[in-house]
Amino acid sequence: MDVKFYTTWHLLSIILLINVYHIKSQCGSSSDNKLVQYKILLKTYWSRERFPKQYPQWSPSAQFGRLIGKTHDSSYFLYHLGKNLPSGTMDYLKNENSNDLNIDGEISSVLDTFGGTKLLRGEGTSITRAFLDSNHTLISIIMRINPSPDWFIGIDSFSLCVKGRWIDTVTLELDPLDGGIDNGLTFKSKSGTTNLKNFVYRITSRYPAHHTSSFYYPNLPRLPPIATLTFQKLKEYTLNDAYHRQSKHHQNHMYFVTNDNKINYRYWIDDDKDLKKLKIIKEQKNKKNSKNNKKHYRLHLPRDCAVSEWSSWSACTRTCGVGETQRLRKIIVKPRRTGAPCPTLKDIKWCGSIKPCKQI
Repeated sequence: MDVKFYTTWHLLSIILLINVYHIKSQCGSSSDNKLVQYKILLKTYWSRERFPKQYPQWSPSAQFGRLIGKTHDSSYFLYHLGKNLPSGTMDYLKNENSNDLNIDGEISSVLDTFGGTKLLRGEGTSITRAFLDSNHTLISIIMRINPSPDWFIGIDSFSLCVKGRWIDTVTLELDPLDGGIDNGLTFKSKSGTTNLKNFVYRITSRYPAHHTSSFYYPNLPRLPPIATLTFQKLKEYTLNDAYHRQSKHHQNHMYFVTNDNKINYRYWIDDDKDLKKLKIIKEQKNKKNSKNNKKHYRLHLPRDCAVSEWSSWSACTRTCGVGETQRLRKIIVKPRRTGAPCPTLKDIKWCGSIKPCKQI
């Protein structure tokens, strides 16, 4: 290999790794300390018009099982394309038993386990909500297709944090997936365990390439989406105290004075890395009885805002589920002469539990 090409490739690889690490550190760093809630809207489009072949109309008719979802880190998965199913996911697809998947919520790699209602028709809507934080930025969802051998729809480890920011809203189109634990090709195939794939794969308009396959439409370049998932960010909660600037003694600024065309300026760099420039007011005074009758200058420095200590946290607004608590502080000294502005006077954080209130 050419040495120059190798060196260039190596440097580009290092830069790429640095950029990937930077994005990861912004999205997944525990220092972010944010709990984020998303609304999840699933719409299904399994109709006779879209999928006329072998469309199930009765015993049972086209429908979907209960939605199961997890928010998690990269060490956990509900399924991976090309991989064997975990035992909990396998039990859900074979027997519609989600008990093992509910237990997954007790491990550290999973933040939130959530569910959605069954859809008793091929076309319908299921709405639920989920929490994520800076250590659990991935979301996975599965929902069984009924009737079918082991088919389902879902997403695998989709990140809702991109380039250091939580996504406001995004919609994904879903295709049917095969769990690989049954060899049936049609919606109502009898259970069979011969010639199994033993891994999850995507069902397309041309795969499996068999004329009896229920989703086999060789004249189509791709299947129309059987469902869509929309994620909408509802709110971000602060997990711990936000960092606030204490400007009374200039603790959080770096100061230096320079001379530019015989006019003194003060510069500082604040927490946002903005470089600001302040002209110091010069005032000429004549001082009587001065030996040399020199001109004296008095520098009127800007006065920064000063605030009181924080009050105690208020009572939580909710006794179950996620609520809010707040604390306040007051202005003691108002800023003058372009001094540092006052910081926030109200601090809000989440309280309670991500576990929902019990429904009666």
